Amino acid sequence: MISPEEKKIVAYHEAGHAIAGWFLEHANPLVKVTIVPRGIAALGYAQYLPKEQFLYRTEQLIDEMCVTLGGRVAEDIIFLAKFQPEHRMTLSVLLNWHTVW
Repeated sequence: MISPEEKKIVAYHEAGHAIAGWFLEHANPLVKVTIVPRGIAALGYAQYLPKEQFLYRTEQLIDEMCVTLGGRVAEDIIFLAKFQPEHRMTLSVLLNWHTVW
């Protein structure tokens, strides 16, 4: 059983993935988001519908990286109020990549 505080963290984390995936043009479409624990490994998940393709453009890969980091960034925004220095650098690199491509 997870505590209410942990449930709140999981909810924001999964929402971060979902919001990033929703707004990024080249990310896979979002199918479902849940914060219900499924086994020991996952406290929640965001499920996407990937395209059947073997070669990816740079824009697609960058958007997928942004979606992957979206959960952690959402946690940092809500619970830390300020980014830790290493997260701030990662976020700025991703934002610069995304705006360049």
